Amino acid sequence: MISPISWFDINLDVIAENIQNIKTYIGKTKLLAVVKANAYGHGIVPVSVCAIENGADYIGVSNLEEGVLLRQNGIEAPILLLNSILPEQAQEVVRFGLTATVCSFDVVQAINEISTKLKTRACIHIKVDTGFGRFGILPEHALEFVKIISSNFSNIEIEGIYTHFSSANNETITRRQFNKFMSVIEQFEGAGFNIQIRHACNSAATLKYPDMHLVMVRVGNLMYP
Repeated sequence: MISPISWFDINLDVIAENIQNIKTYIGKTKLLAVVKANAYGHGIVPVSVCAIENGADYIGVSNLEEGVLLRQNGIEAPILLLNSILPEQAQEVVRFGLTATVCSFDVVQAINEISTKLKTRACIHIKVDTGFGRFGILPEHALEFVKIISSNFSNIEIEGIYTHFSSANNETITRRQFNKFMSVIEQFEGAGFNIQIRHACNSAATLKYPDMHLVMVRVGNLMYP
């Protein structure tokens, strides 16, 4: 029996137009284009190129392998790994200039050791768990986490901090999470830490809550036809 063959024809012009419309909507806010899972089946490399050409500031991928693939295909834009990594993956993260999401000291230490060997500084983003329950630093531990990193790991730059909404279509839950996140930011600022890139919104939240855009939004579904 012969299996049927099927395929998708992807029109990058439509994706480009979607990204341009998103950029117009968010104004000066930075755009992280999420291309995890092979850009949701649309082709991770061509979609990433399209996103950058049309104004994306950052690329977001699920794992190390996706980030390395993009670097090997000439993508030079900042790339954030949205899932946590293992300490033994730190060498590839630093070697390919990827930005790791961190919420544990063993990963931070591994990245710092490799960065020291390679005489470079590695950027990280800290994830705060405000209610999703998947992974991340709890809000009450976030400030101490940042203090220890800043004092003990000289080749680490805390470039960003973010959280993930558990149900962006539920405004009550989302605003509760956002308020927790902003309380963490206020603690940081009160302690003298001004982390440059703060982000919380996914696609749904980007549309529904313009007041939550902060410095950057993470958009996936909105980009695709």
